[in-house]
Amino acid sequence: MLVLLALAACWTPQYTGPRSMVGHVVDTNGQPVVGLEVESLESRWITDDQGFFAANYKDPNQYVHLTHEGLWYKRSYTPSDDDTNVQIQLVPTEQHAVQCAVTGPCRAQITWRLSDVLVARQRFDCGKKPAHTLTVPAGVEPAEVICKTPVGQPDTPMALVTRDDPWVFTSAGRQATFELASDAQPSHCAYAVDGQPVMSDDGIPQGEILLGSVVTALCDGIPARPEVIAVPLPSAVALEWTDTPSQFDLTPVRPATSSATLRRLPSSAETSDAPEWSLDLPVGSDSRLALPPLHAGAYDLLLDVTEPPAPAPIPEQPVDVWTPQTLEGGGLRLTLRLSRDGSMDRVTVAPVPED
Repeated sequence: MLVLLALAACWTPQYTGPRSMVGHVVDTNGQPVVGLEVESLESRWITDDQGFFAANYKDPNQYVHLTHEGLWYKRSYTPSDDDTNVQIQLVPTEQHAVQCAVTGPCRAQITWRLSDVLVARQRFDCGKKPAHTLTVPAGVEPAEVICKTPVGQPDTPMALVTRDDPWVFTSAGRQATFELASDAQPSHCAYAVDGQPVMSDDGIPQGEILLGSVVTALCDGIPARPEVIAVPLPSAVALEWTDTPSQFDLTPVRPATSSATLRRLPSSAETSDAPEWSLDLPVGSDSRLALPPLHAGAYDLLLDVTEPPAPAPIPEQPVDVWTPQTLEGGGLRLTLRLSRDGSMDRVTVAPVPED
């Protein structure tokens, strides 16, 4: 290290060009950052009391890099930098929780493109530790997420499947086939992943799935129960379906209903094996809709009406309008709550309490 510093001191670059960079590192307020290491493959420099540095490099590695508050930056050279003092301005950062959902060795790498010549990067080990807290650029979307695998194996792309807290990353999607978990065989099925129709190959429906993808199917006009993809990503997805579904007659509720959406609502007491999903339900000309096989739990049924209903008193308590068949784990109760604006009704399905 002493030899390296001595060599750097023997030749101090005076300008930026194809072989060197002279620059100025400033913080988010434009103030100089003092005592920060700025490195290339050929040299290492410490910013002076004005935040300046001078570094040497060689083609094709014409860049410098530095780390500040846990975030790695890379500033590349371009011919427009010639004979200038390059300014590297650090960006506002924040702490963010990150969750990995991968199998096998994986050193995750997130890259943010801050400008045409400046990028920021974080690396963390997903294979050994799935949960991390990282310093990230505030309000900047990741430009690339990859899984750097052992030497000799190609790096694999990863997908950011949720931007909530925490961010959840998973390996890029895999191809899966889709089928029904049912004794009955419908004449026609239309499958979709996250609302996008999937194609069939030799009569077998298949498509790409990710962690958190929602797979749906409508078979002979009857919906299957949606399946939310979890890890490990399966190669085949089977959806629960029946040719004798529970029917709900909307005539006494909202005969002018044009569409309905059923939403699965996980409660705080439930685990991740009961994730949230939503499903658009077809409404027949007789104002009846068929429900998919439902597990005991909480749901919302949102009814969209074509015409404003006649004014009706708002009940103080939910009104029981329908109870479906008893299922394993208990029955379900559908209760109606009239909306005050009259444009939409919300119906909640909840477990029938034991006597």
